[in-house]
Amino acid sequence: MQLLIIAMMLCLFAHDQAPSLIWTDLPWPIVLLGVLVPKLLAIFAYALACRSTHRQLMSGDAAKRLRRLERISGIFRMTGLVLLVLDLHLGLLVLIRNQITNLSGILNPILIDEALALFPTLMFLGLGWWAYYPIDRRLREASMMKRFDQGLPVYPMWTRWQYVVSQFRYQVALILIPLLCIFTWSETVHLAVTHSWLGMTTQSESWWLLSGSLTIFLLTPLMIRLIWDTVPLPDGEIRQHLLAMCKTHRVRVQELLLWRTYGGMINAAVMGLIAPLRFILITDALLQQMPKPHVEAVMAHELAHVKKRHMISLVITAIALMVIVETGAVLVLASHGIRFEESEQSLVITMDNVHTTSAGVGIPGVYSGGIDSSQALVFATMAMSAAVWVVGFGWVSRRAERQADSFAVAHIARERGADTVEPQDANTMIGALQHIAELNHLRVEKHSWRHGSIQWRQDYLKSLTGSPINRLPIDSLMRWVNALSVTAVVVIGLVQWWVS
Repeated sequence: MQLLIIAMMLCLFAHDQAPSLIWTDLPWPIVLLGVLVPKLLAIFAYALACRSTHRQLMSGDAAKRLRRLERISGIFRMTGLVLLVLDLHLGLLVLIRNQITNLSGILNPILIDEALALFPTLMFLGLGWWAYYPIDRRLREASMMKRFDQGLPVYPMWTRWQYVVSQFRYQVALILIPLLCIFTWSETVHLAVTHSWLGMTTQSESWWLLSGSLTIFLLTPLMIRLIWDTVPLPDGEIRQHLLAMCKTHRVRVQELLLWRTYGGMINAAVMGLIAPLRFILITDALLQQMPKPHVEAVMAHELAHVKKRHMISLVITAIALMVIVETGAVLVLASHGIRFEESEQSLVITMDNVHTTSAGVGIPGVYSGGIDSSQALVFATMAMSAAVWVVGFGWVSRRAERQADSFAVAHIARERGADTVEPQDANTMIGALQHIAELNHLRVEKHSWRHGSIQWRQDYLKSLTGSPINRLPIDSLMRWVNALSVTAVVVIGLVQWWVS
């Protein structure tokens, strides 16, 4: 879901960079039909799939049917992204801007137009969760008797509305809210530079964008704490033990938070780049349903993200990959005679003395509804570059998760005074991952872009038996990855500075 939200925001950004791909002469009823009809058809088909699966859950082959629905759900979410691209191609954002201009006289309102353009796609995702709710409810009802037998608390079932809202809060808002804030800041700075507010100039625009985006990134944990249902973890044996773990590993946190999902989620997370704005969140269900050794293993995993500076290293890696793919794209396009020339409000693509102009952000232009060969090559190259970035960043992110798992195993071994990993150490973390998968109704082989599959992580942990806890193989690999990322950023930055 995180990757999907990022892709949606990139589509909005790319909209104003590709005016020749947008139709602006379509009547508004045609645009609205093009926006609504495909979504309604897709939602109807997905609802039928959910209804069919729900009816067949009592059969002996329920697991197979759930796996099939899982694949269908993935296709459904990707369809939402494709339909967003269609919306923009049909001129939905241009239509919204024109209507706002007619009503208020504002040529390019900050964020309002983009938010309205995103609304149909967000509602599309929400209706998908609405259709899936009976499946989730049936799975939770099936696990309720087990909770009775174990003497665990039993929470009231989420209503359909509560389920949909929770999905938006925990899956969409985590990425969308900070990105919308950055998008808002970007448009504000561009408007300020255009009108020379506070003495802002084109030369200082990049500095303002960078400083504002960094501030938003640092403040994101405070936003998420307010968006999610969190309270300080009550004082007691568990809190004191977890704080002692923080002290042992010299990890400073502002607060340990109880993430109240009312039994709806088994999860933990660490947020915050700096200690005054760093929080560790643990869900109520995780604390209540997992044994103490597994809770400790999960906590050690989260502490590893701070101890190994994963947030900083992943940001550097993301920048390095972005710089590398951008440089590669420029070189590929240059080899075909294509170069870019930026003016104050436009981006000019030059190919063998043939010029095509892309209007600047938020400035409606004259759209031809077509695409020439140079633009086709540009978009194909950029799409390939984006794919390379996604693959590369996903690979590094999954190794960071593997390193956090390994850190947890080393912590368990160190607690019993050992210098090497023994099977019982690895099995504790393996069991914690298995417990999380079972309680969240996840297949262990289900792949995740940023985390990998539970089975993939478990198989690696088994291979750590006999490894010295201070010289784990993954630590060496991550040091090389970080060194190469920093080197790439520095070298390419110096080259660009020298050339300019």
